[in-house]
Amino acid sequence: MRTLVVRPQFESVKLAHAQGLLIGAGTDTLGDLVTELEMFTSCGMSPAEALRTATSNAARILKRQDSIGSIARGKLADLILVDKNPLEAIDNLRHLRWVMKEGIKLTKENLAKME
Repeated sequence: MRTLVVRPQFESVKLAHAQGLLIGAGTDTLGDLVTELEMFTSCGMSPAEALRTATSNAARILKRQDSIGSIARGKLADLILVDKNPLEAIDNLRHLRWVMKEGIKLTKENLAKME
């Protein structure tokens, strides 16, 4: 079943990327963002291009690039810190150290205490 869903998505992304179209990442097809970005790199995107689909491209698609999508003074920002460089390999996003959501730093330990 998964192949029936993923294959058309893969082909669509590959074609859109080859044509230079603006692509935004989502979680509808594969369930989590990192898996989606991994698929994007297998479609020919560099890790940097894949990261942009989840950040600045997504903000442009939503017409909210003035308030989200990049790190700049006055913009809203939810951030992550990873132990390895995702520009070298997109799956390095799986080496998560912490998340900052609405100005609050969340670690695995913090989240375990909240449960």
